[in-house]
Amino acid sequence: MRNGRPDGAAALICPSDLKPTGAKRDDEARVDVHGFPEGNNIGDDGKPIYNRTHIIGDKFHGEWRSENLFTGTDRMNKSGMKRCENRIARQLWANKPVFYSGQLVYGDGDDSIPEAIRMTAYPQDGLLFDKTVQNISDWQITC
Repeated sequence: MRNGRPDGAAALICPSDLKPTGAKRDDEARVDVHGFPEGNNIGDDGKPIYNRTHIIGDKFHGEWRSENLFTGTDRMNKSGMKRCENRIARQLWANKPVFYSGQLVYGDGDDSIPEAIRMTAYPQDGLLFDKTVQNISDWQITC
């Protein structure tokens, strides 16, 4: 973390780290997430605008703590990042460990919310992906 905001994280994700489909999320405790809005976080469509977004995904037992969480738009989390995480999961189902890095990209100054996350994944046989997912409220196809 730098200036109270997370930078990113890296991990070797093993097949045993993959949570079973439908497993409970690890989001019970109240965790301070840098830049997360106080008050109303619901858009006109009735859905959250922002999520407490994992750098190392919850589906891989990424920890529910400030160093691994950032303020990401709901759509960034559920379209752009999810597609990349699903590609990692397919490798794990094939019993292939994956080295993963998620590095947050901030604009100039002391922005509280990152502009993007650069997600990189390497199974043993080479690069799986190296994608930048924008922190925007539009659907995006990344991986």
